[in-house]
Amino acid sequence: MRSETKAQPQGVLSFPEFWRWLKGHAGCILSVATPDAALYDNEEMHWQLGEEDGSAVIQLLHGKNLVGEIVVAHQYIDYVQVDPDGEDEFVFDCISNTDGDCVSAYSFTLSHAYVPDVRPVPSRLVH
Repeated sequence: MRSETKAQPQGVLSFPEFWRWLKGHAGCILSVATPDAALYDNEEMHWQLGEEDGSAVIQLLHGKNLVGEIVVAHQYIDYVQVDPDGEDEFVFDCISNTDGDCVSAYSFTLSHAYVPDVRPVPSRLVH
């Protein structure tokens, strides 16, 4: 995986570290976006996170109906840049270094900052 083989800038997370943490905070996601599409949270919807064929899968559901899905090809993510200055929203950009250009391939907006969990994470936390 690229995130494990390249040196990361200071103050960022590897995607596996971010993904492990995010799975315990699915109820805190406000939006997930790519350069081409975005999914936004709503009181009547909920997020489901999982893995399929080696990719991270983020689904937005209304009841049991799938509203939208974003599949993260995390093998192309070099690191996750954490926005340390958020007040009500905190942005986590998944950075890919392609042909010398660093671009945000995926962006997650959460209702709180990254704080490493010091205890085993239950399946869902809501802040």
